[in-house]
Amino acid sequence: MSSNDIKSVFRDLSPLCRPCLYDLDDFDQEIFNLMWHLKQSRNEVMSWPSSDRKRLWDKYKKQVEVERRAMAQITG
Repeated sequence: MSSNDIKSVFRDLSPLCRPCLYDLDDFDQEIFNLMWHLKQSRNEVMSWPSSDRKRLWDKYKKQVEVERRAMAQITG
């Protein structure tokens, strides 16, 4: 998907981020992480409603935080 394609669906992307703090690099990272961890293609991830992507992205971020806290406890 090209940058122009991404820009054309901006309304669908806006729920993934806070207004005015969003850029395409952040979006690419979110989509990449969803693809990587869920083993889905970019087209598959992009076909989901933004509410589903946001929900899964929030779950991913929570899991990362749990893992960071656990590692901090282990390493002291």
